[in-house]
Amino acid sequence: MPTLETLLPAGRYKDVLRIALQSVAAALLAYVVMKQLGLGQLSWAIIAALFTIHASLDETLGSSFQRLVAAGLGAGLGVAVVYLFSGFELMPLRIALVAAITNALANLEPELDYASAAGAVVALQPTADLEGAAGTALAVGVGGVAGAIASVTIWPELGRHRAQRSLATALRQCQKLVDLTLKSANRELSREERRERSDVQRCMLETLEEARSIARSTRFRAHLAGGADIREMTRQAEKLWYSLIIIERVIARGRDQFGPEDHEAIMPHFTEAHRALCELLPALAEMVGKNQTTGPDQKLWERFHEAQRSAQDCLKDRPAERNSINEQSVQALLFGLDELRRAVSELENLAACGKADGPDGSD
Repeated sequence: MPTLETLLPAGRYKDVLRIALQSVAAALLAYVVMKQLGLGQLSWAIIAALFTIHASLDETLGSSFQRLVAAGLGAGLGVAVVYLFSGFELMPLRIALVAAITNALANLEPELDYASAAGAVVALQPTADLEGAAGTALAVGVGGVAGAIASVTIWPELGRHRAQRSLATALRQCQKLVDLTLKSANRELSREERRERSDVQRCMLETLEEARSIARSTRFRAHLAGGADIREMTRQAEKLWYSLIIIERVIARGRDQFGPEDHEAIMPHFTEAHRALCELLPALAEMVGKNQTTGPDQKLWERFHEAQRSAQDCLKDRPAERNSINEQSVQALLFGLDELRRAVSELENLAACGKADGPDGSD
């Protein structure tokens, strides 16, 4: 059984090394270009190159364009303010106006954060210096392009690849959560097991949030080899997490409220469903992580669905023999099982045909 440490993202060390190498290449390239062209504002070019580098190629290319636009906007605003309020004595007013306007824009559009710095540099001039403003914008542009070139040529990494790794890690963490949920259905978990379950829940949620953030910024080849959109796969994995949380809460609060007949009837099916799920999730994680077209064996899906349906059917029997507390616990568990069915079915359909609903429009 994998430990929690082995379930944590393993690609972060590679990310650190890759970004370090790209940053070195971007800074050196910006330096060489600025020196060869005899341009001033070298520090702006180096800073722009370093701040352009992001964890994925998608983010870096988008960042380089956004910083160039922001620098041009800020420099233009700085020139306009200097033109309207020229002279050394009005410098505090110019700085205040540029700071207020550019930071307000950056608050509305965070991608424009470079506008404030470029605008402030130009606003420090006593007269409208078009050449200086253009030089600032050009230096930022050189740095942005250098960062983009470094990201493309030095160990390039698409955002989709990072999202795949995060999603695959989350699915493996989900398997551990399933194991702990199954244990809690039979007995009270120990303090160590409860702490472990809490850690796994937290780690899986953090990993899913990371995958969602990366998938949101993915611009190139956002679909897996089987046709599934990586963003949609992440959303469906989140639904699976929520459904497992519902079942875990129902079991934790209602285990003692179940009648012995209900508990005895459901446990064989409940156990089988979870065993099948524990085989499905690693296979699905392998498929996503390695971008394979072949997903888990269809017999595994059928085995899970059959066990899940049997669990629901046995709980739907004998409602007249239960008191209100028993029935409330049973209905809550039925709801959780149905949410689990939906989440797994949508993941199954995504893996099989690239969309969350089945060929006939159902799940």
